[in-house]
Amino acid sequence: MIERHVLDNLLEGVQVIDTDFRYVYVNAAAAAQGRTTIERLLGRTMMEAYPGIETTAMFGVLRRCLEERSPQVMENEFTFPDGSKGWFELRFEPVPEGVAILSVDISGRKQAEAAARRHGRALAVLSACNQTLVRATDERRFMDAVCRLIVERGGYRLAWIGMKEDGTERTVRPVARAGADDGYVDQARVTWDDSERGAGLIGRAIRTGQPVVARFIATDPEFVPWREAALARGFASAIALPIRDDGEVLGALAIYAAEPDAFDEAERELLAELALDLGYGLTTLRGRLARERAEARWSLTFDAITDAVCVLSPGHEFLAVNRAVCNMMKLPREQIIGRRCFELVHRTDAPIAACPCTVMRESGRPGVTEHEQDGRVYELSAWPLLGPDGTLDAFVHVVKDITDRRQAEAEVRRSRDTQQVIASILRLALENRPLEQLLPEILRRVLSVSWLNIERRGAIFLVENEPGVLALKASEGLPAALHERCGRVPFGTCLCGRAASANELAYACEVDSRHEIAYQGMAPHGHYCVPISVAGEVLGVLNTYLGPGHARSSEEVGFLTDVATAIAGIIVHRRAEEAQQRANEHLKLVQRLEAVGRLAGGVAHDFNNLLSVIISYAGFAAEALGESDPVREDVVEIQTAAQRAAALTRQLLAFSRKQILQPEVLNLNQVVSGIEKMLRRLLGEDVDIDVHLAEDLGSILADSSQVEQVIVNLAVNARDAMPTGGKLTIETANVELDADYAGAHIAVKPGRYVMLSVSDTGTGMDEETRKHIFEPFFTTKEKGKGTGLGLSTVYGIVKQSGGSIWVYSEPGRGSTFKVYLPRVDAPAMELVRRPVSEMPTGSETVLVVEDEAAVRKLAERILRRAGYKVLSAAGGGDALLLCERHQGAIDLLVTDVVMPQMSGRELAERLAKICPRLKVLYMSGYTDNAIVHHGVLDPGTRFIGKPFAAAELTRKVREVIDEAKEAGG
Repeated sequence: MIERHVLDNLLEGVQVIDTDFRYVYVNAAAAAQGRTTIERLLGRTMMEAYPGIETTAMFGVLRRCLEERSPQVMENEFTFPDGSKGWFELRFEPVPEGVAILSVDISGRKQAEAAARRHGRALAVLSACNQTLVRATDERRFMDAVCRLIVERGGYRLAWIGMKEDGTERTVRPVARAGADDGYVDQARVTWDDSERGAGLIGRAIRTGQPVVARFIATDPEFVPWREAALARGFASAIALPIRDDGEVLGALAIYAAEPDAFDEAERELLAELALDLGYGLTTLRGRLARERAEARWSLTFDAITDAVCVLSPGHEFLAVNRAVCNMMKLPREQIIGRRCFELVHRTDAPIAACPCTVMRESGRPGVTEHEQDGRVYELSAWPLLGPDGTLDAFVHVVKDITDRRQAEAEVRRSRDTQQVIASILRLALENRPLEQLLPEILRRVLSVSWLNIERRGAIFLVENEPGVLALKASEGLPAALHERCGRVPFGTCLCGRAASANELAYACEVDSRHEIAYQGMAPHGHYCVPISVAGEVLGVLNTYLGPGHARSSEEVGFLTDVATAIAGIIVHRRAEEAQQRANEHLKLVQRLEAVGRLAGGVAHDFNNLLSVIISYAGFAAEALGESDPVREDVVEIQTAAQRAAALTRQLLAFSRKQILQPEVLNLNQVVSGIEKMLRRLLGEDVDIDVHLAEDLGSILADSSQVEQVIVNLAVNARDAMPTGGKLTIETANVELDADYAGAHIAVKPGRYVMLSVSDTGTGMDEETRKHIFEPFFTTKEKGKGTGLGLSTVYGIVKQSGGSIWVYSEPGRGSTFKVYLPRVDAPAMELVRRPVSEMPTGSETVLVVEDEAAVRKLAERILRRAGYKVLSAAGGGDALLLCERHQGAIDLLVTDVVMPQMSGRELAERLAKICPRLKVLYMSGYTDNAIVHHGVLDPGTRFIGKPFAAAELTRKVREVIDEAKEAGG
């Protein structure tokens, strides 16, 4: 009984559990520890009293004690039914009934140990963070390291730092974090204003400047916006601590723990100290980093100075040097600092007399001197560094290499002289003087430049009429013998010719093998020969003389090259002005010729109708008169004069490009060969004809009769220029006219051409004559010896054929006419000359439509005399009515092209619907777009030009009708 009384009154808990885990004994202390009563435990199993206890570690130890019958000891954290917990030290002893459990409540000790641990970890974090601050070199990395240490050393779930933003929204910007973040910090969107998101720990800590604790996140009302996310990440309690900088709150440090109410007062104090150290550390780090950046910038700036800069003590020891000093001395910085300047640089025992530091000390003013060494020029300077009391603390000594500056100054002077000389040369170009007068003045100005180390002798050569040859145009200081030898210098000969052929400067410091042009008594010398060129084309050479042994100078070469470029610009400008003048003159000529052509074309149209009547009726009259009739001779004269007038009209039409061409693909060689015999008869025995025909000559598209007319007219013109005989040369060739040629010859297009050249050895022409030779009625022959239409006819035919013609002539040196006709790829047709019958006849029905009554009656009479049935009408409307009423077939329509109300083409098209097999022969003395485009007949069009003779009309009518019959029409 005594034992039972002792057990009942023990302060330690005692429980006896049988083998079925049923309570058989429980003292009062054990029931109190379990927060129950003895009655509620006795007779019940442990599983009934504490559901789930069988899964605990304590139950496992109990089972092992029962099974092994050996004592067991453990410390156990017990969770009560209400969720609270307590710590107990348990001893399990085997007894006959089962197991006796002795329990001691150690919750207080455990809490003290936990507080000590928390205190220790806070101390550890504080110490580690302070050590991190000492080593920190970057603000962001420092804060990241602090958060990491809090989590790793302190065992907290999450730590992050937020800095306040002073904008209107008063947000908190996260700058560092560590631990179980998983997006929590970014999603938190914390502010430090009075809003819901500013009422949390961070916002209040920043606003109040005091630590803020959430002991139980699960129930804290201020944690509502973040509670769900926090609990999901295992956060049970948290603390926020303000970070200050000299009293101002910068932001806050937030720490989250897995345990509820994890931050006791001692830990809060240590963490608050950590936050203070963090703020101090940030302030200190920012200051240190700012100083280091300033020092680094100064060091970089100091070393970036290209001048050699050093700081010397009053005793001339090196205190600081920049990289330029090290480079200049070829020594590392550590081998310079502490050494005395004069010993290291000048190898002397004392400062040299010219030392700027000595000069500065003696004069009391900054010392500046210049020093030349090894071809370089240096500026030496020294400034005093004074202490607070005004005494000398140190010298700032600067060594500046001013060689480039001196050279630049010389270059500026040279550039100024160059610009002045070139400007004066360009001003000369503005003067209205010939280029030949300007070149000597240009040369004198070039040779007068003072800094040029050349002899005051030189020359300017230009390429003129003779390609590949330099002509002397200006000289200064050259002997007469040299003028004679250097008047013409072929490309590739002597230094000037070599410079021209290679288009690059030729230099010589002595007379060498390249001086092919020499003279007796020539003194030793050298040359700069600078090509005058533009866009790769050599226009000439600028030649200056050098003393023997003269070294080539890039400055002199550059200056002379600039001068040569300026001269080239002047030459190009002058040539462009001349070309523009020629173009203007050509344009005036073209406009003058066009005006005359329009007048001639209009007059020729009416003349052709009149001449058709005169020629034909004169022919009728001549046939009606006997050979002995004295009137017949008068009629024949009328007919001859009319034919001459018709020829004159044709020439006017040819010049005005209003004649109708019937082009075909021709070989110009065949045309020349076909009329060569006729030319020999025409020109007479006093003129030798030399023909050179290209073997592979291309084809042209032209009217063969008109090309013959061009050759004949040019040949006759050449004969008239050789009154005592001479030589006529006819040549053909394939040529390519490039853009340069086209640019120099107005109205010429670049491309492939066939050239016809007609040259004579006659009297030639001066420039004024050449300007007018293609104008109608212009002639240099005596009155009555020519019409002045020969060459104008040639001009018109060539232009109407799409070609161009140019003349090259000088008085006493003959003339050359070159005709360029576009080349085509089609094969040439064989020229066939058909035999001509006197007056073909026929019996077919012909409809004649002509608005000019006299011409209509004439055509009727000619055709009726030839046996044809003739219907006639004065216009298109009458012709349509006549065809509708006529009962028989109409074989041929002969119609004028240009008629009022309805043209010949329109009439033919409308009659074709009535008489589909009707053939058409057009008549006209003038081009019209009805059947002609740009003076060329539409393909398949049959045509007879006015004026015509009776035989011409009957031949053409017969030809058209027979062609239709041969074709099955």
